[in-house]
Amino acid sequence: MRLMQDRWLTRFPQKGFMVSPISVADIVDLYQYRILLERFTVEKVAQSFDAERLGELEALLAPERSSRPDVAKMISANESFHLKLAQWAGNERVLDQLRLTLRFARRLDTLYLQVDRSWISHEDILSALSRHSSVEAGRAMSAHLERSQECLIKMFSSQGRR
Repeated sequence: MRLMQDRWLTRFPQKGFMVSPISVADIVDLYQYRILLERFTVEKVAQSFDAERLGELEALLAPERSSRPDVAKMISANESFHLKLAQWAGNERVLDQLRLTLRFARRLDTLYLQVDRSWISHEDILSALSRHSSVEAGRAMSAHLERSQECLIKMFSSQGRR
């Protein structure tokens, strides 16, 4: 039942279950929600960001900077980066919601990276955080997530036309 509540499975009466297909509307809904959650986290974290936290985030993102990136490591690093920011923001409800949201995003990222190995960097977010600019950090996070959304929409829209 939980898998149905989280929209991972669709039930067909007297036939069984199927993994729910991903629609463009699902992607838009997910990324609009992520922007709400993650702008809050990054804007809050920017106020108290320091060199120690910068080092921690840079270490998390090492797979993204590799000349031969490993897809599984990149996806894990991405998830860890976003969750670390939410953890530092100090709001447990936001952290819980982001965990749930990133589970679905992981499915999308995995599918996307099987088709296109390009990756959307987190550098602009790190740069804004380093300047302690809540406004810039929020904009950078929104831009990062909007670029991700655009790539996914393009991929899922083109798959529907095949």
